Amino acid sequence: MKNLVRVLLIEDDPVFVRIMQETFREIPNHPFSLLYADRLATGLEILTREQVDIVLLDLMLPDSMMLDTLRRVVEHSPQVPIVVLTTLQDEQTGLSAVQMGAQDYLYKGDLTGALLFRSLRYARERKQVEESLKQINRNLHLMNSITRHDVLNQLTVIIGYLHLMEEDESCRSCRGYLEKVEKASTAIQGQIEFTREYQNIGARSIRWQNVQEAIYRAVQLYPRDLGAISFSIEGEDIEIYADPMLEKVFYNLLDNSLRHGGRVTKIRVSWYERDDSMVLIWEDNGIGIPGEMKNKIFRLGVGTNKGLGLFLIRSILGITNMEIRETGAPGEGARFEIQIPRGYFRKSKTEGGE
Repeated sequence: MKNLVRVLLIEDDPVFVRIMQETFREIPNHPFSLLYADRLATGLEILTREQVDIVLLDLMLPDSMMLDTLRRVVEHSPQVPIVVLTTLQDEQTGLSAVQMGAQDYLYKGDLTGALLFRSLRYARERKQVEESLKQINRNLHLMNSITRHDVLNQLTVIIGYLHLMEEDESCRSCRGYLEKVEKASTAIQGQIEFTREYQNIGARSIRWQNVQEAIYRAVQLYPRDLGAISFSIEGEDIEIYADPMLEKVFYNLLDNSLRHGGRVTKIRVSWYERDDSMVLIWEDNGIGIPGEMKNKIFRLGVGTNKGLGLFLIRSILGITNMEIRETGAPGEGARFEIQIPRGYFRKSKTEGGE
């Protein structure tokens, strides 16, 4: 950090601003230039027009509160490292902030020049590593896409020739072998398609998404008509902070109900809030899941369909610390409970809002 580093402090307490100015003076050689905003809106304006190297962010501002404050800065300037400041002696708040995109967190009451300097240096270095990893992942994504495309094309050719051989009278004696080769080729094709879905997890920026809209999109994308199956969504309109592949969660839950539920005639989605989280429930009235399988069904390769769908669900939800478990009674239907941590859900914004 030999060059001058431009730091934006977003803080509404003028007393603490003066404390921060004094703390910066404790840093040898003063390698920082301090900018200041007392509102989030003002800070975002500065980030738009000024070159800022790092943000020191108070979570409690007059125009924004808690983790929503951090989210708005991350979405506005994803390239700028952020160190969160809080008076809450709650380590979980700091950890949640890091999980949502901050590089570090500091308690206001514990600040010293040495600690501040260390945190700012660490935040910048961590951000540089993150950006490097993103570029590496982009390169791998491109390489995988090209390889997958070429392999799928060749598999299509193989399956096509297998169909021709099955129709050829001279190949009748080999029909059993041909069926096995076709089955293996189709399985490989499915696994390659799965890798395309899986590599997209975490590849795009996390964002707020309306739950009802994500569910409806999943139902519309599903290739099979629900027919006489009763499908209901019950609960106040909410949004959750999740990977853009959220609709794939509901798509695969729907697929699980229809593919493995056996006698499903009813699917119900609901949610309720409790002290520390929101619980979203997906349940059907099918045959349910045996007790010995409840802790295994989310593993890769477990189940009658290679366990890809439920494994994908857990991976997508895990990006924003959501957890899923199956709690249904065997023989009475499947019941999946998704636990959404506080700070990752909110009431849906009304028209004209954010």
